[in-house]
Amino acid sequence: MLYRALTKVQRSPGEYIGVSSVGMCEGKSPVEFEQGERYLFFAPEYGYEVYGCEDPRISRVGGSYFIFYTSVADFPPKPQDVRLALATTKDFEGYEKLGVACPFNSKAGAIFPKRIGGQLCLIFTLYPDIPPSQLAIVYFSKISELFEKEFWEEWNRYFAVEERTVRFDKVKRPPFVEVGSQPIETEEGWLMFIPDILYEGGNFLEFRITAILLDRDDPRKLIAMAKEPLLTPEVGYEKMGRAYPLTKIAMPTSALVEDGKVYVYYGASDLFCCVAYCDYEELLKYLVEECRV
Repeated sequence: MLYRALTKVQRSPGEYIGVSSVGMCEGKSPVEFEQGERYLFFAPEYGYEVYGCEDPRISRVGGSYFIFYTSVADFPPKPQDVRLALATTKDFEGYEKLGVACPFNSKAGAIFPKRIGGQLCLIFTLYPDIPPSQLAIVYFSKISELFEKEFWEEWNRYFAVEERTVRFDKVKRPPFVEVGSQPIETEEGWLMFIPDILYEGGNFLEFRITAILLDRDDPRKLIAMAKEPLLTPEVGYEKMGRAYPLTKIAMPTSALVEDGKVYVYYGASDLFCCVAYCDYEELLKYLVEECRV
């Protein structure tokens, strides 16, 4: 498992700030991770990420793992300093950083684990710091296109004309949306867990976990969304409010289907890595039969 780790770094005399890096730990099962088996996987190395490598999302395509993460270029960060970056690995023994994968304010992205319509597809959070944020979709033929200025200029030219986001047409669209877990292919569609954010009066009150299904052939189409949050922060370690003192946080970051269960990994209070699980078939049945949009 890869996770976001935080280290205090001295920025100036008497001033310390938290800088994120990506850690790795090994597990014996989806819920058993050795306390001592933790390692630094990668840390800030380049200017575009000098103040943080955050929110890693992993998908396997072919023989490679693609790790999209949030890079932070300045502190305090302005929207243009927070962008989606990409690293790859084949065995988690080493990695290669490819650079900034989206030139706009962006974070928390994941590549679909198979081609859709013959193309690679990335879902990511666009404009997280310039709300309303969007769950944006981008198709491309090869990874190198993500690092071409002309590619993104062309994508952005048609952004407002063509629907290039997940469409929340038939449900109440939350003011803030963000990619949580990577897409999981099911017979019914692409299953994802995203935060259900309670936002009132200019304050974040709760980060809860909900589930959505996207169309298998066109992930811009939302076909189901849980009517109520599947998990609400209610225990002590989910209510400690580190980043936002009055906020309860259960933020989904990854998911795994194994032995008939779906395991959802989430961050609690920006302090802990947690896991919850439910019956996989029952969840799909609930989404398909009761939550179609």
